[in-house]
Amino acid sequence: MTKRKSKQKKYQFNEHDENQVQAILQKRKKKKKKRRIRFALFAVLIIAIICFLISPVSKVKSIDIEGNEYASESEILKNSHLSKKSFYPVVLVTSSFVSKKIKKTPMVEQAYVKCDLIGNVKITIKESTKIAWGKIGKKTYIIDRNGGVCEITNTDDLTGLTQVSDFKKLSPFKKFAKAYVKIPSLIRNDVSDIVYSPKKQDNTRIALKLNDGKIFYLRIEDMADQLANFDYDAYMQTYSDRCIFSFEGDNLFMKKCSSSTSESEEDSSSQNDSTNTTEDTQTQQNTTQQDTN
Repeated sequence: MTKRKSKQKKYQFNEHDENQVQAILQKRKKKKKKRRIRFALFAVLIIAIICFLISPVSKVKSIDIEGNEYASESEILKNSHLSKKSFYPVVLVTSSFVSKKIKKTPMVEQAYVKCDLIGNVKITIKESTKIAWGKIGKKTYIIDRNGGVCEITNTDDLTGLTQVSDFKKLSPFKKFAKAYVKIPSLIRNDVSDIVYSPKKQDNTRIALKLNDGKIFYLRIEDMADQLANFDYDAYMQTYSDRCIFSFEGDNLFMKKCSSSTSESEEDSSSQNDSTNTTEDTQTQQNTTQQDTN
């Protein structure tokens, strides 16, 4: 009959009874073990992320656009930089940033981007207000209130919009649109038609035809600043008998209304405005505004 050896209990009465070297080695082993575990978990996580991004599971499944009647769907997608190759986790994080990019599209006032957890992207468009339209060749374009220019195919809903005519190229038409939306709405609301009417030494001149028959001649690059400093109501009351207003730098040439007044007469007479003071009036805009006030 064998006798069981009784386990000897170790009693520690104070800190000096423990082997300090052995305790330090054990602590180091534990730290190394923890570091290895952390490194292994980190490596597994990185590998899992890489596998997820490489797999088709992480890609956008579908892109649905709604709310756009005039805004081009292809332009919206182009400005969003989204495609079925995009990572939908990135879209989830940067949806507000994508919305700002989409707002650069003509006729887009607001854009809302949502993405679910399985990669379906939904883009909701709120379109801007149309303020004018024009034709260049056989193509029809509309101008929104932000100065965007958008080609359209459906021309049934243009009633009540200001018509822009005689532009031959799209580039100057876009420059005009950016400048036109900056002029005071008080004047813009009274404009019935706009005609691109360049001259030999003034190839950016346009004519704003008002509802009451008056005509403003301006340059595209100057009209926003000139009309911003123009006291429209005061001029219309003080010079109610004038029908032609030609803005030339800081000078304003005005011609009296006449039943036989034509653009060709205005062009020839404007060269002699400074000498023919009985028919025309040449003024500095700032000086005249002070007088009327």
